[in-house]
Amino acid sequence: ARDRNYEGLALDASGCFDRMDQRRLVDICAAALAHDSYRIHGGRRASIDDSKGGLHARRTRLVTRATLVGALQAHCLDHHTVAKCRGRPRFYKQVVGVPQGSCASSLLCDLYYGAFERD
Repeated sequence: ARDRNYEGLALDASGCFDRMDQRRLVDICAAALAHDSYRIHGGRRASIDDSKGGLHARRTRLVTRATLVGALQAHCLDHHTVAKCRGRPRFYKQVVGVPQGSCASSLLCDLYYGAFERD
């Protein structure tokens, strides 16, 4: 029998959204954006329609990489939440982690921990 060495990584996923370094997350996502511009299909599903000459989508716009990075920074670094304290609403700035409930949060989490594994 040969000796085998195994390496492992333990990860507690229960609080994964709460513990992310926001600045590092923005840097990771900015590095993942490989193109100068992206076509965004807002609110509608794009479909191929041969009768109209190919891709057909409404509400389609071209967005630059800088605009996407700016939106990502606003989403991660300028997020505020509301909590009631003694019956009155209080506003708090989220300084660690990503906003939960956002449709982008799962993707951001995947990118963050994927970079963590690569490093």
